[in-house]
Amino acid sequence: LGQPLFEEPVRLLARIGGEAVAVTGSGYTVEEVRDTRAVMRSRWRAGPLAGTARAEWDYDGMMLWTLEIEPSDTPLESLTLDLPFEDAAMPLMHACTDGIRFNYAGRVPAGQGPVWDSRKAARNSIIGSYVPYIWVGAEERGFCVFGDNDRGWVTGTNTPCQELVREDGLLRLRLNLVAAP
Repeated sequence: LGQPLFEEPVRLLARIGGEAVAVTGSGYTVEEVRDTRAVMRSRWRAGPLAGTARAEWDYDGMMLWTLEIEPSDTPLESLTLDLPFEDAAMPLMHACTDGIRFNYAGRVPAGQGPVWDSRKAARNSIIGSYVPYIWVGAEERGFCVFGDNDRGWVTGTNTPCQELVREDGLLRLRLNLVAAP
């Protein structure tokens, strides 16, 4: 549609020692380019922690994103991927769990602050708050995050895996990748 999908840069938010720590990257390197595929890797650092992020882009726009955290003696309390969209451009959502005919598809709930989280999604036998598929968007375009299960996530009992937060004209899809130390 000739407009960026994200209203601000996508960011990783880290919490170490009770404090928010800036996550910085050092650019990216292109590992592979073909007509139907591209692979990129970047390094990141958050205080004493470091790691890599790898993006494998497919011809249809799907990206497999792999985040690696290098071993460290420093405990990581939380790590969140923050995806900031223009609120007005993303009025709809769809969240699917492990059943049919009960998954929500409709307007993003009204309000400010946290308006939805993955604990609210209907489910049959999925344990925990992970939702395998969540989409936000409008009639012509949107953004989807999906995965078979929560393998690789560090889940917490009081923090949902995914949440939608509305603030300052933005709708943020937050993926709480590490929700417990």
